Amino acid sequence: MSNAASITGKRQTLADSRETAEKEPDQPTLTEVPILQGLIGAGMGKGPALALLLAGPALSLPNMLVIRSVMGTEKTVAYVSLVVVMATISGLIYGHLYA
Repeated sequence: MSNAASITGKRQTLADSRETAEKEPDQPTLTEVPILQGLIGAGMGKGPALALLLAGPALSLPNMLVIRSVMGTEKTVAYVSLVVVMATISGLIYGHLYA
């Protein structure tokens, strides 16, 4: 098993959650595709990759700051939580069906 696969797993709930929750929040959007190509090439599962791709733009630091300034902290926390949960669920389903 490659290093990326050993860190993120291939089809594990924990791997999907980890990729979604631990995504670097200050990473600019539209850089996820080349990063994911490298990670998938190194053995990352397709489910965690999808979870990272879905959560990436929504959980970027600039987006979260704008959402917080418009909607407030409590609603921003709810939004971020929902993005993490839904991206994780989507990654799980995709990983189990199409991996």
